[in-house]
Amino acid sequence: MNQAGLSTQVPNLIELVTNNESTRVRNVMIGSQCVRARRSRTPVTKDNVKTLQFLDLMNSITPGGIDETGRLMLSKFTKASKVTRTLVTQYAGFFPAKATKNMLESGVIYEIA
Repeated sequence: MNQAGLSTQVPNLIELVTNNESTRVRNVMIGSQCVRARRSRTPVTKDNVKTLQFLDLMNSITPGGIDETGRLMLSKFTKASKVTRTLVTQYAGFFPAKATKNMLESGVIYEIA
């Protein structure tokens, strides 16, 4: 949410989604910082990383929490990240139906080029 401009808060727990994780999720201590390593839903490449990040964000938001300003911020994020409807459609099947539902209910789908 912070990277998309929807929040100014910085997370206390960093989550890292990687192709190299064999378990679904595990916590790793790096110095005094806890990092949560997650296995990716589909292979992550430099071409799809921003689309997967956007879909993960859609999976975690509440549709009522996105107002007009939030839609504008997400629109800027998707344009800057080159996230398109074609890419979202291609990868949406790897995410829970909740991500697509939240995208439709919040109206964010109409902001994607």
